[in-house]
Amino acid sequence: MNKLLRECSICTAPIDVQGTKSGTWYAGHSSWPVNEGRCCTWCNNAVVIPFRVALMADIKIAKEMTNEDGSVKKEIVDEYISSGCFS
Repeated sequence: MNKLLRECSICTAPIDVQGTKSGTWYAGHSSWPVNEGRCCTWCNNAVVIPFRVALMADIKIAKEMTNEDGSVKKEIVDEYISSGCFS
């Protein structure tokens, strides 16, 4: 697999490559609780982190937003992205 062609599991754009103290990182960010994949830095900052904060901030909201496995319901993510809440 070409490391540079890894896709974001949220927006499907190529995952950005990041330099670290110990080398180069190709794997992006964990996209939990949005899904079980890996995501680009933009989706991590604009989608994943806000969902994580919402889940930590309010148990009622967390129960309404999540599936039984703890992942965020796809329709909520799609609505959030299409509404431009993060633009």
